[in-house]
Amino acid sequence: MSYLTTIELAAELKISEVTLRQSRVTGKLLGAKAPRHLKLGRQVRYLSSDIEQWINETNQVEAA
Repeated sequence: MSYLTTIELAAELKISEVTLRQSRVTGKLLGAKAPRHLKLGRQVRYLSSDIEQWINETNQVEAA
């Protein structure tokens, strides 16, 4: 089980950290439901398997 930081995920998705932070408030990221995140104290982490699932779901919606 591995976790990504906001910085790591933003780099992987090629978006700004600000966009990713805003998605946690709005619930939307790149026109889709934002991926699930975990808040551990003041730290935010994204489970890599959740991100893979989110990418797959987002790609399926775009393909339809």
